[in-house]
Amino acid sequence: MRLQRLGWMIAGILLFAVSVLAAETPARLTADEAFAKLERAQYVFTAGRFAEAESVAREIALAADDPGALSGAVDLIALCRLSEGDFDGATKALEDPKASIANPTVQAYLDKRIADTQAKQAAHDQAITSLEAIVTAHPGDETGADAAYRIGETETFWARYPQALAAFGRVVSNYGSSSRALLARLAMGDLQERAGRHAEADALYAEVIERAPNTLCAAQAVARTKAALVARGDTAGAIRRMNEIVNAHPKTEAAARAQFCIGEIHAVAGHTIEAEAAFVCAAREYPTSPVVREAKDELAQMYYSLVAATPGEQDLASALESWRKAAHVDPDPVRRAETLYRIAIVCQQLAKYDDARAAADEILKDSSPPYAKWHEATRELVANAYYQEGKCAEALTRFQALLANCYDSDRLKVLQRMVDESKRCIAEQQAAATPSE
Repeated sequence: MRLQRLGWMIAGILLFAVSVLAAETPARLTADEAFAKLERAQYVFTAGRFAEAESVAREIALAADDPGALSGAVDLIALCRLSEGDFDGATKALEDPKASIANPTVQAYLDKRIADTQAKQAAHDQAITSLEAIVTAHPGDETGADAAYRIGETETFWARYPQALAAFGRVVSNYGSSSRALLARLAMGDLQERAGRHAEADALYAEVIERAPNTLCAAQAVARTKAALVARGDTAGAIRRMNEIVNAHPKTEAAARAQFCIGEIHAVAGHTIEAEAAFVCAAREYPTSPVVREAKDELAQMYYSLVAATPGEQDLASALESWRKAAHVDPDPVRRAETLYRIAIVCQQLAKYDDARAAADEILKDSSPPYAKWHEATRELVANAYYQEGKCAEALTRFQALLANCYDSDRLKVLQRMVDESKRCIAEQQAAATPSE
């Protein structure tokens, strides 16, 4: 009996060992499976989840046989290391194939990647050395501040984020009165947010806004505060913070951007009425701010979308109202000219002839190219509007002017027919006005 139990124990141990070995040996991936995993890993990478992307890439590198999938996986591993600020780790991953992959078929690819990485490292080191020399030669002045700031930009470009944070911190500490100090705080906020240190990021953005609320740098800090809060899923907190900025710094660039951001948040959430009110307020209350054009553009897009979203047979009166609002605010001359022409057409269809001519006059009084391209069609529309209204003499004058300047044979026939129709209409009107004996 004891021997039987011993036998069962040994069998169990062997089965466990086999299962462990099987688990540690990854199943080989077909080319299709490998590329499907690589596509997923690349998507995860673009979403900023670098550790997860690297884990999937290493699975591919260990289990794939296709050279294309392997080289893609190795490249993604290096990119993940670089994105985490680990330049040395990226180089090591590529220099030591056993650390990342177990397939010698990509050695040529690795050699090329190693050479590229070493060249980039040399370029980075040379840039930093040159900038440090400028900082040393210009202590305490704007030239030194600019060079110190550019060191931070260079480290950020090479994804050496801890070093970038330290470089921007030096600008703030050593060149606090420099114009670069605000930009450095803004960059530090971006790096802290990227690292998930939200409180530190919020504090840096807030400091930029408090120090210089009427600057475009402060407006950028407002926009990044909004983006960070929304990305964290705190939409209500984002609106609350934007309102705080509007109230604390009235009539400043920070307040203008905050008001615009409120509109953006509501627009994304589908709150059309609130978004429209916020954009209208931004355009009205901050007339000298760059945000005005953006607010008007958002309003125009909103009004156009209302027309496009009309279900079934379009309600012309509703479309007309939306187009009028859009034309009133649209800063894009190409889009506005086309909208005015649409307004003129719809007014003509609704027998609102004075409104049609008013929209046409808006087009005809502007000789710039976006409007000029609509001039001939608009003149013809006005002539047709007079004809439909029964003002045949005015229509005849306009059709004759169009005919005199027309060189298209098909259009000549149409205009000639309208000239004849206008003359016939005038004759009928005159006959009707003559009292019979």
